[in-house]
Order: sequence, then structure tokens, then C-alpha cells
Amino acid sequence: MAYFKFEKLKLKYYHFLCYLKAKNTYPENLKNELDDAIRIGRKIKVSVIDDVDFPFQNMIENENCTVKHYKKYTKDINQSGQRIKSINIGSPDIILCDIHGVGEELYHDYAGLGVMENLRNKYPFSAIIAYTGNPGFVTAKIKNLKTIDGIFAKEWGDADFLVNFNKIRNKFICPAQRWLFVRDRLLYLEASEKKVDELRLAYVKHVLLTKALHEKMGFNSSEIISLLQGAEGVDFDSKYWAKIGIRGVEMYGVFSPLIGG
Repeated sequence: MAYFKFEKLKLKYYHFLCYLKAKNTYPENLKNELDDAIRIGRKIKVSVIDDVDFPFQNMIENENCTVKHYKKYTKDINQSGQRIKSINIGSPDIILCDIHGVGEELYHDYAGLGVMENLRNKYPFSAIIAYTGNPGFVTAKIKNLKTIDGIFAKEWGDADFLVNFNKIRNKFICPAQRWLFVRDRLLYLEASEKKVDELRLAYVKHVLLTKALHEKMGFNSSEIISLLQGAEGVDFDSKYWAKIGIRGVEMYGVFSPLIGG
């Protein structure tokens, strides 16, 4: 019993210490904070929406990713009069979406561009990439370029694709780049600067506490996830974020890619 009380006191101490340190630490200074065993088990989830084969699947699976390939964005119609509905692609970290050959049933000529706009609303913290043989069409036709996080050309070779893919992947495994990505998404959703700054403090504390729990208390990834999902875990104003359309589970997703998975 005395041992557990001591451990609980230590945990409270590190919560307080990391909170104080977070006040004077900016996300750009977190570049190498989690370069140890904390994130080894974390696989990045990638969804590809394209009506043709995806040639880079094996390559990015070798980069500690899982890949699901969907050749259409709508469910099959099995009976007359049935409504056209989009498929459920789970909760991916990165989405690669073609702009032609998918989504016409729902968005007509806007096709894949409409799919990506729909996905942006569904997955505010996923990275959405236009994957296309016609990059110029994307920049000319998309209604809001901030809907997407990048454009990948289908004609790229393996080396070019991998370099650009890993730049996106780093937004999920590098604490500094993760925050910049999240901040841009929050500003896209028109969050107030005050609330973004509050979340920045919570985010930095989360990263520092994750490191402390691993290095100082010897917890592994699954133990840390369990602790940080509890009442003393991540602090943010859930009511405010719900008002601008972000559910609690999505907000937790701001923090969770950095460990476990």
C-alpha cells in the first residue's frame, strides 16, 4: 500500500513539474523529445482511395505503416432506390486520394476533390494528400487549397515518393512537426488564438510527461497510454472544441500518435 501511495505521489509530482516546464517550452524545441522506445510500436495508418492499383504499398509498409486501399468511395448499390453513401475508412492518419475515378457518384465532375473536402470535415487531424497524375488540375479547381496537406504526383519514382511521404509521416512521429500540423488544422477550423495557445500548453506538457513517465518511472507505451487517457491525462476545454465540431476522441487524437498504437 505504501509503495502505491509513493508511486501516486511521484506521478503527481511529474504532472506538476512538466506543467511548469511546459509554460516556458515551445513545441519547436521538442524535436527529439521522444526519440527512444516510446514510439517504436506506433504504426501510421494510411488509407489510399484510388480506382487503380497502388504501386507504393509495400514500400510504405516497410516504413512502419499499415495501408488500406479502397478502389471506390461509395458503397455498392444492392437494390433499386437505395441512396448513394460513402464508405467508412476508419480513422486513418494519412489519406491519399485520387481526383479522378473516385467520388463521381456523389460529387460528379468535382469527383475526388469533393471526396477530400468531405474527408477533411470527417477527419480534422488526418493528413489528406491529393494523389494524382494531374497536379495542376488540383490547384486550379479545388475550392480551398487548405483542404489538403499536399499533392503527390503519380509519376514519381520510388525515391521521390518516399521522401515526400516521410515528410508527411513526420507530422505523426515528430513532436515539433506534429504541433505545427495540429495548429494549422485548428486555424483552418477558425479556433481562437487563446484556445490554440491553451492547447499548445497541454500538448507540450503531454510530451514532457510522456518522456518523464518512460525515463523516470520506467513505464512502457501501453502503461503511459492508459495513464494519459485517465482523468489526470490531457487537459483541454472539451466543451469549446465540441462547439467548433471537434469531438473529445478527435481531440485526444491530437496527442495520441506520439506514443503506442
